[in-house]
Amino acid sequence: MELKKVEASFEKGAIIAVYDRDGLLVGKGRSSLSSNELGTANETSIVCIHRDHWVSHQKGQMIDESNKTTSDRL
Repeated sequence: MELKKVEASFEKGAIIAVYDRDGLLVGKGRSSLSSNELGTANETSIVCIHRDHWVSHQKGQMIDESNKTTSDRL
């Protein structure tokens, strides 16, 4: 699966969930960054799908669950 970074939109504090390559839940909670802030994150160890788009996410954080988000680790 090719990973690429595109724009997606969600607010800081969004309820999020992160899944690994096998679709297993890694964790869930509230995102400490908005999608705009993620664009400036230096360390991106997790790449998530939000509304069918790939977005990079800062290491140790999670991505929005409200739209049935899935993710993939780098």
